[in-house]
Amino acid sequence: MQKAQNNIIKFESKYQPAEFDASGSDLKDGEVIRLSQQKLFKNASLVDIGAGVSAVVDILVQGDKIVKIAKKIASTAEMEVHNLDGDFVLPAMWNFYAHFDSLVGTIQPAEDNAKFRRMFAEACKMKNLLCGNVNTFPVPGKEVCLLENIQDLDEKDLERLSDDAAKHRKRVVLHVGLTLDELGSVEKKFGKPLVSVLEDFGFLDRPFALVGGNCLEKDDFQTLAQYDGRVVICPMEDAQLGRRTLNIQMLKNLGIEVVLGSGSAIDADLFEAMRQLLSTQRALFEDAAALSEADVLKMGTFGYETLKEGMPADFIVLLNKPTIFENLLSYLVWDGSKSGCLFTVKDGSIVQAGGYINNYRLNLNYYDVLGILNAMKKGEKNDN
Repeated sequence: MQKAQNNIIKFESKYQPAEFDASGSDLKDGEVIRLSQQKLFKNASLVDIGAGVSAVVDILVQGDKIVKIAKKIASTAEMEVHNLDGDFVLPAMWNFYAHFDSLVGTIQPAEDNAKFRRMFAEACKMKNLLCGNVNTFPVPGKEVCLLENIQDLDEKDLERLSDDAAKHRKRVVLHVGLTLDELGSVEKKFGKPLVSVLEDFGFLDRPFALVGGNCLEKDDFQTLAQYDGRVVICPMEDAQLGRRTLNIQMLKNLGIEVVLGSGSAIDADLFEAMRQLLSTQRALFEDAAALSEADVLKMGTFGYETLKEGMPADFIVLLNKPTIFENLLSYLVWDGSKSGCLFTVKDGSIVQAGGYINNYRLNLNYYDVLGILNAMKKGEKNDN
């Protein structure tokens, strides 16, 4: 890897972008670098999760859209061409719940805590891109109404949170129902079950994401199924904290959409979460057919099974290598994902390639950011 003028990253590998002129570039904060309005990804093994198969095609991206998918697409001098050599292409991953500051409280920087928090949040965003998570929903956030530790709140607190969410049309995240102690405390304090409290204070009146719910019962989920919400499962965090496993089959039977979250924003490998979820569900039912690889992959891609023309150009590229797995989806979940994402494409821009981040905010890669964080944590002098 080398940096061109103005710190724009160029990648030296089989994924070699076209030459470009960066002279005079003046990037604004948050601006995405586009080397070309047209990108051609040749020889991509496009995966259809629903069918469990792949087909070798060329994929043409213009701007932020996929405009053509065909067996052969002729390249032109204006195109930025990437030969994927048969590597797998899947819809991008969606991380529906990530605590961006969950570790900050346990680390005491030597000085400038505000800068440390900014750098830590940046590292979390970059780690998600490295893992192929194009869409990540951080908490806390200005556009999020986060309800957690409900047993420590009173009626005025709940009214204030609910009114604020309605007034500012915030995304409602309910991090509740995780332990039996919490359920007991809520019922004792408010005189009614947790889900009834959520109903009464209006938290279910607008689209919501229930993160957790590990200790809720079937009748609770039957009530939740009447509203516009989804359940976010964080398998790795549940395993680390010893939380009870949710019955995914029950949620599916009730018509409740199930998606994945990482919990900790730095442990962002959703493929690892898929493996954990498969293991726990199959152990729960003592049945290997209780949950399939296709099921968990669709949880990770927000239900998108394959790329199609006209869709946003959000996708990932995974290594295609020799494997002991005969089934394609088993390879992707249990083996292929361990090699990491070769490409992460968001809105038609390559934001990660070969493990390096095209970081238009800091002009640093992920490992540079980690180095700065470690230096700040240890109190070492840092000229960056």
